[in-house]
Amino acid sequence: MLRFFRTREDNDKHFRYDMRTRELLWRTYGRLAIYDKDDITKYTIAVSNDKIYEIVLKYPPRLLRLKVTAMFIDLEEGKIIDKQILNA
Repeated sequence: MLRFFRTREDNDKHFRYDMRTRELLWRTYGRLAIYDKDDITKYTIAVSNDKIYEIVLKYPPRLLRLKVTAMFIDLEEGKIIDKQILNA
């Protein structure tokens, strides 16, 4: 059977990462779309969890006019592991 929606009952161990990250991205992209203070041209989303980083890369903003970058960082080492532009 083909399923279109996942729920907590699916017992998917990545459910929380996926749903929370997508909700956070929707709110972030929405706030950037209506931001009316100083002009900004670049915005970086930095995360330290590889599963969350993969989800951020999976859902880039489509219609924002500013450049949005995702950055995967190692907090213990204090260095950048990977950095990608989401909407080139």
